[in-house]
Amino acid sequence: GTYTYAISPNPASISLSSNVFSGVPSGTYTVTITDATTLCSEDATIVVPTATLPTITTTPTAVTCFGDNNGSFELNVSGYSGSYNYEIFDSSSASVFGIVAANTSTNPQIVTGLLAGSYSVVITETASPFCSNTANVIIASPADALSVVATETSNVTCDDNNGTITAVASGGWGTYEYELTGAATVAYSPNGTFTNLSAGIYTVNVRDVGGCIASDGVTLVIPPPITATATANTTLLSCFGDTNASITVSAVSGGQGSNYSYTLNMTSPTTSTSGPQSSNVFNGLGAGTYNIVVTDGYNCVFTSADVVIAEPTQILASLVVATTPTCTTDATLTLSATGGTGTYEYSNSATFATVLGSFASSTTITGVTPGTYMYYVRDANGCISIVSNEIT
Repeated sequence: GTYTYAISPNPASISLSSNVFSGVPSGTYTVTITDATTLCSEDATIVVPTATLPTITTTPTAVTCFGDNNGSFELNVSGYSGSYNYEIFDSSSASVFGIVAANTSTNPQIVTGLLAGSYSVVITETASPFCSNTANVIIASPADALSVVATETSNVTCDDNNGTITAVASGGWGTYEYELTGAATVAYSPNGTFTNLSAGIYTVNVRDVGGCIASDGVTLVIPPPITATATANTTLLSCFGDTNASITVSAVSGGQGSNYSYTLNMTSPTTSTSGPQSSNVFNGLGAGTYNIVVTDGYNCVFTSADVVIAEPTQILASLVVATTPTCTTDATLTLSATGGTGTYEYSNSATFATVLGSFASSTTITGVTPGTYMYYVRDANGCISIVSNEIT
């Protein structure tokens, strides 16, 4: 009735209390029971099986957008039934939520509120056989935050149309769609170019395949009106019929800011048009009333104030007989002129090789012998009349 017990093999982890061996690793053992009085003994063989570790399956869901903390995974435990604890550690081995109690009756467990990154999950059974196991899980994320840059790629014209906004997205999950809101609305599509826009405030939204959204704003404005100054090099021609005046357009600004074209319009005494031309100077102009129309590539139009170029009245020379000749005296002639400018000179040559005299409005020519006479008159500006009437 008094027995002793021995076990073989007998690693250090095994301890004996009464007839109970504890701390026995898995393996095959021989237990010897000895009668302390008779020293009779009997052997018993027993196999301690290896415990089966729980199997952990994790199914991750990526964060919605870069920097979000809405990553999650499903935690599925198999090969064990009952209660257990789990703890999640981040890449720096810091516990994320601490020890969490769970049970395989709720399988899978949904773990939420995770940033993107690598995690390890440790499962510890809280009932026999009290095994633990570890699994890893990666919560995915875009490499970079979703962003979009929207730019004005063609300007609104003075007709308040033809504006273009081009948007280019980067980052996020890729496969982008673009939406325009504001002064005009265009639904989401893969096209990031929006055309035929009027002036206004716009927002371009980009959406990636994961549903992340980023925005950028663009303001389109109507070009400032074209302004310019049209000036003639003279407002009074030197001579009647001259065509040596010019008009220059200066201080041109506004509109597209370049690419200007110029058109000259004569409104009186006749109507005509010259241009359009790229030069801002119009030469060879006679007397008249003009304006300049400036246009550009944005359909902006500027019309100058009228520019008036005047001319003197035409010089008209008149020759009359003041006194007729007698047998003792020569005839006298009177030469008069109107028009032109200032004091007159006269000559019997169109080239004025010889200047015969000058006068303010008329002059008397004496000592006129028999012959044929006619004269040219030149004013202070060098304008020359057609020849006067002829007197014999």
